[in-house]
Amino acid sequence: SNGDFQAKITQNYSGDYLALKVATNSLSEKLQNFLTDSFSMQEASKQNQLDYRIETSKYKGNFVDMTNALNGFIEETQNNAINQNNIATLNKDVVDYASFADKLKFAISNICRSTNCAKGAIYIFDQDKEELSLHASYAFVERETLSTVYRTGEGVVGQVALEQEPIFLKNIPQGEQIISTGVTQSNALNSYTFPLVYQ
Repeated sequence: SNGDFQAKITQNYSGDYLALKVATNSLSEKLQNFLTDSFSMQEASKQNQLDYRIETSKYKGNFVDMTNALNGFIEETQNNAINQNNIATLNKDVVDYASFADKLKFAISNICRSTNCAKGAIYIFDQDKEELSLHASYAFVERETLSTVYRTGEGVVGQVALEQEPIFLKNIPQGEQIISTGVTQSNALNSYTFPLVYQ
């Protein structure tokens, strides 16, 4: 077909040759559909329409893997673009706040909203006291069992400060962290704690 996947075998066959004809035409059609979807995604990306996805339900086998790979690449590109935009917005707008405390409050609110976090907190490390204290929060209730001060190495917050490496906790036990809207309550599923090191 000289690279033209729209071309079909039309000559009549029987037996094994008929089966081969059907399989070849079917493969050619699937390849053509995949190329069409790929070109559509490419055009959508050029128009900055990064929410375009290929429908995987019409494919089977390795074609599903290929469409998932393309969709995953575009999703990662979209997330990176969103993150870059959020960072640029944060850097631009945070300068409007005069006090350091207000800057922190704006920062944690912006971070939680842009990442769809239900709650968040910023702890500042005091080198003289070797402890971290709560300075800004989002949807955080101080009457909760969570402490507002941690020593280095104490709890997840203190351990992250000690190692200067993030800690991601999955499947948090029920009742350990509660998310409250004021009307309903639910359990937090995951927790991500990371260090911000200024040098």
